[in-house]
Amino acid sequence: MFIIGNGFDLYHDIKSSYADFYEWLIKHNSSDFVKDMESMFPTLKDGKPLLWQDFEEAIGRGNPLKIHQDFFHGMDDGLFDKEIQNRVLKHIKPTLEEIPILLKEWAKSLLENVKEIRPIPGLIEVGWGSLFLTFNYTMLLENVYLVPEEQILHIHNSIEQEKPIITGHRQPISEDQEDSSSVNVEYSAKHIAKALNGLYKPVEFIIKEHRDFFDSLSNITNVIVFGFSISSIDRDYFNEVFHHVHDNAKWFFISKDEENREFHMKLVDGYNDFLKKEIGGSRYYRKMKQENCQYVIADNELKFTRISTV
Repeated sequence: MFIIGNGFDLYHDIKSSYADFYEWLIKHNSSDFVKDMESMFPTLKDGKPLLWQDFEEAIGRGNPLKIHQDFFHGMDDGLFDKEIQNRVLKHIKPTLEEIPILLKEWAKSLLENVKEIRPIPGLIEVGWGSLFLTFNYTMLLENVYLVPEEQILHIHNSIEQEKPIITGHRQPISEDQEDSSSVNVEYSAKHIAKALNGLYKPVEFIIKEHRDFFDSLSNITNVIVFGFSISSIDRDYFNEVFHHVHDNAKWFFISKDEENREFHMKLVDGYNDFLKKEIGGSRYYRKMKQENCQYVIADNELKFTRISTV
Protein backbone atom coordinates (compact mmCIF):
# COMPACT_ATOMS: atom_id res chain seq x y z
CA MET A 1 0.00 0.00 0.00
CA PHE A 2 1.16 3.52 -0.79
CA ILE A 3 0.17 6.63 1.16
CA ILE A 4 0.81 9.50 -1.22
CA GLY A 5 1.10 13.19 -0.32
CA ASN A 6 2.07 16.37 -2.11
CA GLY A 7 5.76 15.51 -1.82
CA PHE A 8 5.16 12.74 -4.37
CA ASP A 9 4.01 15.24 -7.00
CA LEU A 10 6.86 17.60 -6.09
CA TYR A 11 9.35 14.73 -6.57
CA HIS A 12 8.15 14.52 -10.16
CA ASP A 13 8.92 18.24 -10.62
CA ILE A 14 5.25 19.15 -10.57
CA LYS A 15 4.86 22.68 -9.21
CA SER A 16 2.26 21.78 -6.60
CA SER A 17 3.44 23.69 -3.53
CA TYR A 18 1.40 26.37 -1.78
CA ALA A 19 3.89 28.94 -3.13
CA ASP A 20 3.14 27.70 -6.67
CA PHE A 21 -0.59 28.10 -6.04
CA TYR A 22 0.04 31.62 -4.80
CA GLU A 23 2.01 32.49 -7.95
CA TRP A 24 -0.70 30.97 -10.15
CA LEU A 25 -3.32 33.16 -8.50
CA ILE A 26 -1.30 36.28 -9.20
CA LYS A 27 -0.79 35.33 -12.85
CA HIS A 28 -4.44 34.51 -13.39
CA ASN A 29 -5.88 37.82 -12.30
CA SER A 30 -7.00 36.69 -8.89
CA SER A 31 -5.38 39.64 -7.13
CA ASP A 32 -8.58 40.51 -5.26
CA PHE A 33 -8.76 36.97 -3.88
CA VAL A 34 -5.08 37.10 -2.85
CA LYS A 35 -5.59 40.48 -1.18
CA ASP A 36 -8.58 39.18 0.76
CA MET A 37 -6.72 36.03 1.78
CA GLU A 38 -3.73 38.02 2.96
CA SER A 39 -6.09 40.09 5.09
CA MET A 40 -7.26 36.95 6.86
CA PHE A 41 -4.35 34.52 6.92
CA PRO A 42 -0.54 34.65 6.93
CA THR A 43 1.24 33.70 3.71
CA LEU A 44 4.65 33.09 5.27
CA LYS A 45 6.02 30.98 8.11
CA ASP A 46 9.51 31.67 9.40
CA GLY A 47 10.03 33.85 6.35
CA LYS A 48 9.21 31.03 3.92
CA PRO A 49 6.04 30.28 1.94
CA LEU A 50 3.61 28.11 3.85
CA LEU A 51 3.30 24.38 3.31
CA TRP A 52 -0.17 23.03 2.61
CA GLN A 53 -0.53 21.77 6.15
CA ASP A 54 0.47 25.21 7.48
CA PHE A 55 -2.10 26.87 5.25
CA GLU A 56 -4.89 24.60 6.44
CA GLU A 57 -3.86 25.07 10.04
CA ALA A 58 -3.78 28.85 9.52
CA ILE A 59 -7.42 28.76 8.41
CA GLY A 60 -8.32 26.93 11.60
CA ARG A 61 -6.53 29.57 13.65
CA GLY A 62 -8.42 32.40 11.96
CA ASN A 63 -9.54 35.03 14.48
CA PRO A 64 -12.99 36.34 13.51
CA LEU A 65 -12.57 39.59 15.45
CA LYS A 66 -9.18 40.29 13.88
CA ILE A 67 -10.46 39.40 10.42
CA HIS A 68 -13.29 41.88 10.88
CA GLN A 69 -10.84 44.62 11.87
CA ASP A 70 -8.47 43.87 8.99
CA PHE A 71 -11.29 43.79 6.45
CA PHE A 72 -13.39 46.70 7.61
CA HIS A 73 -10.93 48.80 9.63
CA GLY A 74 -13.49 49.35 12.36
CA MET A 75 -15.75 51.41 10.08
CA ASP A 76 -19.00 50.02 11.44
CA ASP A 77 -20.55 52.92 13.29
CA GLY A 78 -24.14 53.53 12.33
CA LEU A 79 -24.55 50.29 10.41
CA PHE A 80 -27.55 48.08 11.03
CA ASP A 81 -27.29 44.36 11.72
CA LYS A 82 -28.53 43.53 8.22
CA GLU A 83 -25.88 45.73 6.65
CA ILE A 84 -23.15 44.04 8.69
CA GLN A 85 -24.42 40.63 7.65
CA ASN A 86 -24.58 41.61 3.98
CA ARG A 87 -21.06 42.97 4.14
CA VAL A 88 -19.72 39.69 5.50
CA LEU A 89 -21.70 37.67 2.98
CA LYS A 90 -20.46 39.89 0.13
CA HIS A 91 -16.77 39.87 0.96
CA ILE A 92 -15.60 37.21 3.39
CA LYS A 93 -17.90 34.23 2.84
CA PRO A 94 -17.41 34.19 -0.98
CA THR A 95 -13.62 34.41 -0.56
CA LEU A 96 -13.53 31.38 1.72
CA GLU A 97 -15.93 29.43 -0.49
CA GLU A 98 -13.72 30.17 -3.49
CA ILE A 99 -10.67 28.44 -1.99
CA PRO A 100 -11.58 24.86 -3.09
CA ILE A 101 -12.89 26.14 -6.44
CA LEU A 102 -9.63 27.90 -7.32
CA LEU A 103 -7.59 25.01 -5.93
CA LYS A 104 -9.33 22.62 -8.30
CA GLU A 105 -8.88 24.95 -11.27
CA TRP A 106 -5.17 25.30 -10.46
CA ALA A 107 -4.70 21.55 -9.88
CA LYS A 108 -6.13 20.86 -13.34
CA SER A 109 -3.29 22.89 -14.84
CA LEU A 110 -0.51 20.97 -13.09
CA LEU A 111 -0.42 18.01 -15.48
CA GLU A 112 -0.78 19.95 -18.72
CA ASN A 113 2.61 18.58 -19.80
CA VAL A 114 1.93 15.07 -18.52
CA LYS A 115 3.84 13.47 -21.42
CA GLU A 116 7.06 15.03 -20.10
CA ILE A 117 6.67 13.45 -16.64
CA ARG A 118 8.75 10.33 -16.13
CA PRO A 119 7.75 7.58 -13.66
CA ILE A 120 10.06 6.55 -10.82
CA PRO A 121 11.92 3.37 -11.83
CA GLY A 122 10.53 0.29 -10.13
CA LEU A 123 7.33 1.82 -8.82
CA ILE A 124 5.02 0.40 -11.46
CA GLU A 125 6.07 -3.21 -10.81
CA VAL A 126 5.00 -2.98 -7.18
CA GLY A 127 2.24 -0.49 -7.76
CA TRP A 128 0.31 -2.64 -10.20
CA GLY A 129 -1.03 -4.85 -7.43
CA SER A 130 -0.97 -2.27 -4.66
CA LEU A 131 -3.53 0.03 -3.12
CA PHE A 132 -3.02 3.78 -3.09
CA LEU A 133 -4.35 6.26 -0.57
CA THR A 134 -3.57 9.65 -2.08
CA PHE A 135 -4.12 13.11 -0.66
CA ASN A 136 -3.37 14.72 -4.02
CA TYR A 137 -5.94 16.13 -6.40
CA THR A 138 -3.92 15.38 -9.54
CA MET A 139 -4.18 12.22 -11.65
CA LEU A 140 -0.46 11.44 -11.65
CA LEU A 141 -0.97 7.82 -10.61
CA GLU A 142 -3.56 7.22 -13.31
CA ASN A 143 -1.95 9.19 -16.15
CA VAL A 144 1.76 8.48 -15.63
CA TYR A 145 1.82 5.13 -13.83
CA LEU A 146 -1.38 3.80 -15.41
CA VAL A 147 -2.59 2.47 -12.07
CA PRO A 148 -6.22 1.28 -12.39
CA GLU A 149 -8.58 3.72 -10.72
CA GLU A 150 -10.14 0.95 -8.62
CA GLN A 151 -6.82 0.64 -6.76
CA ILE A 152 -6.72 4.35 -5.87
CA LEU A 153 -8.61 6.30 -3.25
CA HIS A 154 -8.43 10.07 -3.65
CA ILE A 155 -9.40 10.71 -0.05
CA HIS A 156 -10.04 14.42 -0.69
CA ASN A 157 -11.44 13.88 -4.19
CA SER A 158 -9.68 14.69 -7.47
CA ILE A 159 -9.80 17.06 -10.41
CA GLU A 160 -11.67 14.43 -12.46
CA GLN A 161 -14.54 14.06 -10.02
CA GLU A 162 -17.64 16.21 -10.11
CA LYS A 163 -17.55 16.52 -6.33
CA PRO A 164 -15.66 19.53 -4.97
CA ILE A 165 -12.18 18.88 -3.68
CA ILE A 166 -11.80 18.87 0.08
CA THR A 167 -9.47 21.22 1.94
CA GLY A 168 -9.67 22.91 5.28
CA HIS A 169 -8.92 22.84 8.97
CA ARG A 170 -9.71 20.71 12.00
CA GLN A 171 -10.21 23.43 14.60
CA PRO A 172 -13.90 24.32 15.16
CA ILE A 173 -14.20 28.05 15.74
CA SER A 174 -16.65 29.35 18.32
CA GLU A 175 -19.48 31.39 16.86
CA ASP A 176 -20.03 33.09 20.22
CA GLN A 177 -17.76 36.04 19.51
CA GLU A 178 -17.84 38.73 22.18
CA ASP A 179 -16.67 42.31 21.76
CA SER A 180 -17.54 44.88 24.39
CA SER A 181 -16.71 47.80 22.11
CA SER A 182 -19.37 47.23 19.48
CA VAL A 183 -22.43 45.07 18.96
CA ASN A 184 -21.86 45.35 15.21
CA VAL A 185 -18.32 43.96 15.48
CA GLU A 186 -19.62 41.07 17.56
CA TYR A 187 -22.35 40.39 15.01
CA SER A 188 -19.86 40.50 12.13
CA ALA A 189 -17.39 38.21 13.91
CA LYS A 190 -20.14 35.65 14.51
CA HIS A 191 -20.84 35.40 10.77
CA ILE A 192 -17.12 35.28 9.97
CA ALA A 193 -16.79 32.34 12.37
CA LYS A 194 -19.62 30.58 10.56
CA ALA A 195 -17.85 31.12 7.24
CA LEU A 196 -14.57 29.76 8.63
CA ASN A 197 -16.38 26.70 9.96
CA GLY A 198 -17.61 26.11 6.43
CA LEU A 199 -14.04 24.99 5.67
CA TYR A 200 -13.94 22.49 8.51
CA LYS A 201 -12.58 19.17 7.19
CA PRO A 202 -15.03 16.38 8.21
CA VAL A 203 -12.41 13.65 8.60
CA GLU A 204 -14.62 11.33 10.67
CA PHE A 205 -17.33 11.45 8.01
CA ILE A 206 -14.81 10.89 5.20
CA ILE A 207 -13.39 7.82 6.94
CA LYS A 208 -16.89 6.45 7.47
CA GLU A 209 -17.74 7.12 3.82
CA HIS A 210 -14.73 5.02 2.74
CA ARG A 211 -15.09 2.35 5.39
CA ASP A 212 -14.85 -0.47 2.81
CA PHE A 213 -11.43 0.74 1.70
CA PHE A 214 -9.98 0.81 5.21
CA ASP A 215 -11.57 -2.52 6.10
CA SER A 216 -9.81 -4.09 3.09
CA LEU A 217 -6.31 -3.41 4.45
CA SER A 218 -5.93 -6.33 6.86
CA ASN A 219 -3.57 -8.25 4.53
CA ILE A 220 -1.35 -5.26 3.75
CA THR A 221 2.20 -6.11 4.86
CA ASN A 222 4.12 -3.17 3.38
CA VAL A 223 3.14 0.48 3.67
CA ILE A 224 5.13 3.05 1.71
CA VAL A 225 4.65 6.65 2.83
CA PHE A 226 5.76 9.03 0.09
CA GLY A 227 5.42 12.78 0.42
CA PHE A 228 2.80 12.64 3.19
CA SER A 229 3.73 14.71 6.24
CA ILE A 230 1.14 13.20 8.63
CA SER A 231 0.09 16.63 9.86
CA SER A 232 -2.26 16.98 12.82
CA ILE A 233 -5.09 17.74 10.39
CA ASP A 234 -4.75 14.43 8.52
CA ARG A 235 -3.43 12.34 11.40
CA ASP A 236 -6.71 10.43 11.83
CA TYR A 237 -6.37 8.94 8.34
CA PHE A 238 -2.90 7.65 9.20
CA ASN A 239 -4.28 6.29 12.46
CA GLU A 240 -7.05 4.49 10.58
CA VAL A 241 -4.59 2.84 8.19
CA PHE A 242 -2.29 1.83 11.05
CA HIS A 243 -5.07 0.00 12.88
CA HIS A 244 -6.24 -1.90 9.80
CA VAL A 245 -3.04 -3.16 8.16
CA HIS A 246 -1.23 -6.33 9.22
CA ASP A 247 0.07 -6.20 12.82
CA ASN A 248 3.64 -6.79 11.65
CA ALA A 249 3.49 -4.57 8.60
CA LYS A 250 6.72 -2.95 7.47
CA TRP A 251 6.66 0.82 7.05
CA PHE A 252 8.82 2.65 4.52
CA PHE A 253 9.07 6.42 4.83
CA ILE A 254 10.44 8.08 1.71
CA SER A 255 12.40 11.23 2.56
CA LYS A 256 13.73 13.93 0.25
CA ASP A 257 16.95 14.45 2.22
CA GLU A 258 18.69 13.61 5.48
CA GLU A 259 16.89 16.37 7.39
CA ASN A 260 13.53 15.04 6.21
CA ARG A 261 14.63 11.51 7.14
CA GLU A 262 15.34 12.56 10.73
CA PHE A 263 12.00 14.34 10.80
CA HIS A 264 10.22 11.10 9.86
CA MET A 265 12.05 9.15 12.54
CA LYS A 266 11.03 11.64 15.23
CA LEU A 267 7.53 11.73 13.79
CA VAL A 268 7.04 8.01 14.32
CA ASP A 269 8.09 8.26 17.94
CA GLY A 270 5.97 11.33 18.57
CA TYR A 271 2.85 10.03 16.87
CA ASN A 272 2.84 6.80 18.82
CA ASP A 273 0.99 8.73 21.52
CA PHE A 274 -1.84 9.33 19.05
CA LEU A 275 -2.02 5.88 17.48
CA LYS A 276 -5.04 4.71 19.38
CA LYS A 277 -8.37 3.22 18.43
CA GLU A 278 -11.68 3.36 20.27
CA ILE A 279 -13.84 0.26 19.99
CA GLY A 280 -17.03 -0.11 21.97
CA GLY A 281 -16.08 2.66 24.34
CA SER A 282 -12.64 1.18 25.04
CA ARG A 283 -9.40 2.72 23.83
CA TYR A 284 -6.66 0.52 22.38
CA TYR A 285 -3.03 1.47 21.85
CA ARG A 286 -0.55 0.00 19.40
CA LYS A 287 2.99 1.18 19.03
CA MET A 288 4.74 1.52 15.69
CA LYS A 289 8.08 -0.14 16.36
CA GLN A 290 11.15 1.47 14.88
CA GLU A 291 12.45 -1.97 13.89
CA ASN A 292 9.44 -2.22 11.54
CA CYS A 293 10.32 1.10 9.90
CA GLN A 294 12.79 1.98 7.18
CA TYR A 295 13.66 5.50 6.13
CA VAL A 296 14.66 5.84 2.51
CA ILE A 297 16.08 8.99 0.93
CA ALA A 298 14.56 9.40 -2.50
CA ASP A 299 16.85 9.82 -5.50
CA ASN A 300 16.78 8.93 -9.17
CA GLU A 301 17.77 5.35 -8.35
CA LEU A 302 14.92 4.77 -5.90
CA LYS A 303 13.83 1.14 -6.29
CA PHE A 304 10.69 -0.04 -4.56
CA THR A 305 11.09 -3.53 -6.02
CA ARG A 306 13.68 -4.27 -3.33
CA ILE A 307 11.02 -4.15 -0.62
CA SER A 308 10.37 -7.60 0.78
CA THR A 309 7.12 -8.85 2.26
CA VAL A 310 6.59 -9.74 5.92
